[in-house]
Amino acid sequence: MIGRVGRTRRRFSSWLVLFAFLLVMVGSGSDAEFRADFERSPEAAAVAFGSTYDFDLGFRPLRDGFSFANYGGTGDGGLTESEIRELLGDSAVCADPTAEPACVPREDVLAWVRGNQEMTRAGHCEGISALSLAMFVGLERADDYGADQPFDLTLEGNDALQRRIDGWHATQFTEPTRSATVAVAPGVALGLLEASFEDVDEVYTIGVFNRVNGRILDGHTVVPYAIDADSTSTTRLYVYDSNLPGEERFIEIDDDDGTWSYQGAATYYDGSVDLQLLSLSARLKEPRRPVPFDDGRGALAHATCVPE
Repeated sequence: MIGRVGRTRRRFSSWLVLFAFLLVMVGSGSDAEFRADFERSPEAAAVAFGSTYDFDLGFRPLRDGFSFANYGGTGDGGLTESEIRELLGDSAVCADPTAEPACVPREDVLAWVRGNQEMTRAGHCEGISALSLAMFVGLERADDYGADQPFDLTLEGNDALQRRIDGWHATQFTEPTRSATVAVAPGVALGLLEASFEDVDEVYTIGVFNRVNGRILDGHTVVPYAIDADSTSTTRLYVYDSNLPGEERFIEIDDDDGTWSYQGAATYYDGSVDLQLLSLSARLKEPRRPVPFDDGRGALAHATCVPE
């Protein structure tokens, strides 16, 4: 999980772009209410791969995912000053929220911005995954960024889209979003996702990691969209993987021993760390405060997402 924040200044003396970070907010501390605005019949959902599943959200990588791959710090977007202020709020960003005409940023916010910038140099899978889900349920619109559906959007030269990816990415480094991330065994994850796919009252991203010599490494974020059980005590949890755009990928779960594994683009995940689920509505809760990047126990411990 990672993101890229654009160049910042020591003083937020001018807000370059008045661009709201989140389209839907429902009061301070409340969950967003959302519903998908598409036909969720099995026939419509099978458009991409001609498949039907035991449990199906209706999301398809060839329509609802992006055609461009996860990328490191080469984009031209980056969060603007106004977007940082919109995300965190004046009381969290400004040393004196009532000061005019300039907002002088707090030192901890400047450190948080620098941390975000450093993290996004390694990849944008968190932002890509969250934005694709937001478009899927109707919180965002692909045509605001230049195409009728997400898969037809282009990244190069699309500064607005890059900034939006950066914005959704940054939500993982805020509270209460961070605390809403739950690490669960595969069977528990399947139960939560089955309920999600039935009602779309909540949708999730999944973080996958490896444990290597006691350290949590290889972090990556994917979008779960379907579940299919076969006759060999194995369940496939299908995911949209931004490292492999347009491909049908799945996390394999052994129903007998409760283990999981996933073959990413270049990384094999052996199931040594529980799956980490984060709801989309948790990213919309207010008020927000930045998670410190001051040591390995903060946001840095959870942020990787290297493009493969």
